[in-house]
Amino acid sequence: MENQSSFVLMYRTYAAPLYGVILKWVTKEEEAKQILEETFMQAWNSRDVLPIHQLKTFSQLHLIAKRLSKRYLVN
Repeated sequence: MENQSSFVLMYRTYAAPLYGVILKWVTKEEEAKQILEETFMQAWNSRDVLPIHQLKTFSQLHLIAKRLSKRYLVN
């Protein structure tokens, strides 16, 4: 339960600024929303490897989002 509440806090803290960054990269709102969702899904699935309580949480999310955005732009 602690992981889930930490994840909810992480989402509430970082979703809006991360969405803004993604939207600058891909420029289409629907794609930006999908990338944001996938970013947090990957973060959740990697929670044992990337502890969500670390100080560099936004940096970790930013890297995931950047990789996903690049993949979107290439396709």
